[in-house]
Amino acid sequence: MIKVGEFCTPGKIIFGPGGLSQVGVEAKRLGNKVLVVLGRSAMRKSGALDRLTRLLTENNLEYIIYENIPSDPTVETVDTGTSLARKENYNLIIALGGGSVLDTGKAISAMVTNKGSVADYQEIEGKGRKFQHKPIPFIAIPTTSGTGSEATRNAVITNTKLGLKKSIRDPWLIPEVALVDPELTLSLPPYVTAVCGGDALTQCIESYLGKKSQEITDALALHAIGLIGKSLVKAVKDGKNLEARKDIAMAALLSGLCLSNSGLGAAHALSHPLGIY
Repeated sequence: MIKVGEFCTPGKIIFGPGGLSQVGVEAKRLGNKVLVVLGRSAMRKSGALDRLTRLLTENNLEYIIYENIPSDPTVETVDTGTSLARKENYNLIIALGGGSVLDTGKAISAMVTNKGSVADYQEIEGKGRKFQHKPIPFIAIPTTSGTGSEATRNAVITNTKLGLKKSIRDPWLIPEVALVDPELTLSLPPYVTAVCGGDALTQCIESYLGKKSQEITDALALHAIGLIGKSLVKAVKDGKNLEARKDIAMAALLSGLCLSNSGLGAAHALSHPLGIY
């Protein structure tokens, strides 16, 4: 039997070295009050945050920074950011960081327009409320190359009260803009580069072998696997190799498109209960 496929992507994908320069124009198109979601200190040290805020200021955009997002964002992390965005009537979320930061920004964008706590929407038995209102616009700017969160319809959130790590999931969660600038990954240390690349590789393999695989994602997965095979070791050995960084950033983006449209497998399913400890 011929399967009927469905393929969802971000509203716009901007890819390439120097792509961050376009964030001001894209942000101005989508809103005028920006909540910038950030990790702990890496983006301040690298100068990426300064570049981002300068571009926002140049486009006459008001912004506030919500930072210190942990590596495993919790329900409380999301709910606190949501309260801040609601109180000040922010109408655009920009997340600059790794997968956890992007997931946090994605979740906040959805919760600004929907009632309750993000815990009410997690894929937990007896919960899993459906989103009733479209999120405010969200721009995802990854600074690692692994999770592919810039292209996915889910966000992984830790529920500390229940001791669970579960997703919220909806096509509405796919970012309005995925802005992938490989230059933002040049400062990543070798270990982080390696494990993130491994994550992207696993996502491609799981998507390709899964029951929900389809021709589009199969093609993307195979191409991404080739890019990882070609360039991951190079990026680990020489972090300033921009060509290798570009290949791995593309592979991570493609892995996100694959998992969002064809799902994953046992490896990622097992990582959630293990990751709570």
